[in-house]
Amino acid sequence: QQVSNDVPSAVALLANEDAVQLSPEQVQRFAGRPPEDVPSGTAAYLVRAVFPTGRPSVSVGWYQNDLHVFAGGLGCAQYEKRPIIVYLGRHPHNVFVSASAAL
Repeated sequence: QQVSNDVPSAVALLANEDAVQLSPEQVQRFAGRPPEDVPSGTAAYLVRAVFPTGRPSVSVGWYQNDLHVFAGGLGCAQYEKRPIIVYLGRHPHNVFVSASAAL
């Protein structure tokens, strides 16, 4: 889920952390709507991401205890810090972010 509201505050929350657990109120604040269909046994996390285009394709996956976030898209734009909200069953040990754009 993309952070669509108050992006600067979301980025600031991640100044010293790779991922931060969010309350339902924080999800609503950053996403602009309350959490929906939250999978059982998970919690919302604000996670680092970089968008290479305005509307990238984003994928998130685990490798052992590390979370990998990838954003890719077509076009030419300045890469932008853009946290995302994901629902995880555990806090990641590390978050690795990569992004790619093609013309």
